Amino acid sequence: FSSRRRHTRYGTVTGVQTCALPISAFLLQLKRIIFFGGCVGLALYLRNTHPESHKRLMFIGTFAILDAAFFRMNWFLPRLGIEHNFTVGHLYQLLLLVPMLAYDMIKFGRIHRVYLICIPLIIAMEALAAVALGIWPDKPA
Repeated sequence: FSSRRRHTRYGTVTGVQTCALPISAFLLQLKRIIFFGGCVGLALYLRNTHPESHKRLMFIGTFAILDAAFFRMNWFLPRLGIEHNFTVGHLYQLLLLVPMLAYDMIKFGRIHRVYLICIPLIIAMEALAAVALGIWPDKPA
């Protein structure tokens, strides 16, 4: 155990590892919190008058904060040549939407307006997060 100080990507370490997240990681977490809170708040407001919108907003709000779990599921897509965890996590997450969209198409013949509004919003927010984190666009080698 050393008492000397060393500078790392995560902050100054004095014997104990600390993790001072960069501002972009903080903004990524803030985006999740705001989107989740907005979806759940609107869902609670609409629960009696628009139950179909209520359940979709609850799903999409929960869905939006699950990406951290999907980033850990990097066991399948890398075998197909997709290596970047950020891309893999979001592909898994978007695949989770397919059954929900298929249900709407089969039962109602259209995609519910909650999905038409929220899915592009989620994709745009994730793209902005990728740019903020310096993950996307990929730099040519």
